[in-house]
This record gives sequence, structure tokens and C-alpha cells, in this order.
Amino acid sequence: MKERPILMSGPMVRAIMNGRKTQTRRVVTSRNSLYDGWEWTYGFPLAAAHDWAKAWVDHGPSPAENPGPYLKLPLPSEDTVHRIYPRWQPGGRFWVKETYCECEQRQRFYYAATDPRPRVFAAGFLGHGVNPPDMDWVPSIFCPRKASRITLEVTATRVERLQDITEADAKAEGADIQKECPGGCWVICGPSVGSHREGYRWLWEKLNGRGSWAANPWVWVVEFRRI
Repeated sequence: MKERPILMSGPMVRAIMNGRKTQTRRVVTSRNSLYDGWEWTYGFPLAAAHDWAKAWVDHGPSPAENPGPYLKLPLPSEDTVHRIYPRWQPGGRFWVKETYCECEQRQRFYYAATDPRPRVFAAGFLGHGVNPPDMDWVPSIFCPRKASRITLEVTATRVERLQDITEADAKAEGADIQKECPGGCWVICGPSVGSHREGYRWLWEKLNGRGSWAANPWVWVVEFRRI
């Protein structure tokens, strides 16, 4: 069974580990999608050439019996539309890439999401209780398979607009309950104030930049379980 890597931030790693996160949303791109069931390579029109504003969801199955739901995406210069499928289907697996460091002296990995950085006593540092330069945190994008401690199995996929996320789905994304202040700041609130959806909006913009929520892109919704 093919496994694919997936990046997760520290808060999302913690949410997965304590069972609060069972969904993730990723913007639909040529890298995470199949074009009419094929690899989206340079042999197909670039993603930017399509009319994304006129795309719609088809719940399938397709004439070729490919399962839905998938995205129907037209090209302005053609009368036909193309089917965009997620690369991830139920039964597939992810291995999570997160910020880590490797302590060869202790023969183990440490993770920024849950562990304090180890204090080692190596040559040149003996008796000082500090970390040698090679014990710095390594960014998640460089995390190798052998250092991954979390494997996820896909249980369902669908496609929707980002802002269609419900309160229940935002909670399943691991988002905290938050609200936006009049001045544009965000605060974590009690259960009677704010919402998980507002918390997810804040999280999305933190990861993707200001204005990314308002852009309301098409996203793949991937549901999973930890194995």
C-alpha cells in the first residue's frame, strides 16, 4: 500500500495525538489531484488555465466507474469539462512530517510539538548541559520517513469550498473555540462564546496568509484515523 507524506504543524500534531483532529483540508492543486484520472503533468493544461469560478461538485461515479465525489472543471476555450480527483482515496495512508531532532547519543528522536529539546553532554559540551549545534530543531519539510511517529489511514474524501466548513467539521479539524475582536485580533474563548469555525478561520489564515480565507478556494477534505 502506497504511503504519502503530509506536513503537520505542532498544534495539529498535538490535536491528532489527543484524538481531536480527524480531518484535514488542502487546496486543490495539480500536485494533489488527478486530471481525468491521470497524472496532472505538463501534457495537460495548467491549473491556472481553468475556469475555477465555474467548477462544481459531481458526486459520481464517473462513466469510467471512478468513485466520487470529484470536481468538474471547465476550460474557457472548450465546451467539455474535466474531472479532477483527489490523489488520496479511502484505504490510502499518510505519514506525518513534523519538526524534530535526532539525538544519536540517546538513539532516539525528539519532537517540537510534544518534547523539550534534549540536553546532552557530548564532547566539547561536557558538564554544561547545553545542546551541540547539530541538535537544533529540523523543519518538518525535512522530516524523513524513519523519524515519523504518526501514520494516518484515509477513511473518506470529498471536495468543497473552504468556507463551506461546518462547526462540527471545524471541531474535527482540531481548531480551538475562538472569536475575532473588533480590532482584528483573535482570542480563545469559553464554550459559550466564539466557535470552532472562527478558530479554524484564524488557523487557516495563520498558515496560508491574510486574505486566504476570503479567497474561498476549492479544497479536498480528507478524513482519517490514526493507526
